[in-house]
Amino acid sequence: PGFSAASTVDLPIVLFSVLLDEWSEGDPPDVTETHGVAIRAATAHDRSSWEEVFLSYRESQIVGAPGVCQPADVAADGTWQVYFACPNRVLLMTDVSDGSVIGIAHFRHMPGIRSLQPWGFLGDIHIVPAKQGRGLGRLLFLELLRIAKKEELSTFRWKCLKNNEAALGFYHRLGFEPSSSKLVQYCG
Repeated sequence: PGFSAASTVDLPIVLFSVLLDEWSEGDPPDVTETHGVAIRAATAHDRSSWEEVFLSYRESQIVGAPGVCQPADVAADGTWQVYFACPNRVLLMTDVSDGSVIGIAHFRHMPGIRSLQPWGFLGDIHIVPAKQGRGLGRLLFLELLRIAKKEELSTFRWKCLKNNEAALGFYHRLGFEPSSSKLVQYCG
């Protein structure tokens, strides 16, 4: 069956994109020394610690949508399976003083559409509320960009809810603005 303009839904989402060939952040700081944190790839043993932070993130993003969203355990299982599979990535930010997970980020490689070069897609990024406002989200986000550039991805993209003022402000402070592209979903 074909899709018509009448079967599209304008989503309350804005898109961001950065061409990695044009992006340069300079030398990364030693995050352990400057902020007392470490950033590393998750392992299968990190599942329960990751899930605690993921559920905190999910709770902060899904407001007043009963019946629309999957139950928390189903969402956590699906997200872990999708992002933990290679070549996807799950990054954890841990507090070096006690090893606790205080931040998560998920990204994956996407196949190139117009070129053969793959691009990166940020699924989620979150710092636990008690640690927000200290520059840790910036460190985690910039680490994602460094990894994507090192892995020779052409572009790094992400989306954000239009009403998520905290996240929009965060991306703006990093120097990123939403693209003029419009995201639509085709309904069958």
